Amino acid sequence: MLGLQWSQLGPNDKQKKNQEAEKDKQHDITGLTDYQNTEAYKDFLRKKALSRGPKLCGPQGADTEMEEETMAPDPIDSNLTAPLSTQAILTFTLTRDGHL
Repeated sequence: MLGLQWSQLGPNDKQKKNQEAEKDKQHDITGLTDYQNTEAYKDFLRKKALSRGPKLCGPQGADTEMEEETMAPDPIDSNLTAPLSTQAILTFTLTRDGHL
């Protein structure tokens, strides 16, 4: 039905609708960018990354203790403003791949 209604619109009406859609899109992008710059969003990303880390390491095995220890947040990094420090990402990647 929507496609039929769109095809029946004249060129001027289509242009107005497209301009409104573009304006709404820009508003949404601005709102998302503003949200992504908040501390609440950065905290969310940190928690999400830490909670997903052990799941990405695969089945529980002999290296589980080492992986959990490696994934524990470093007290020095407790005040990060980024989702994860480069050290944490590299440590996770190396541990997950089985190379230390």
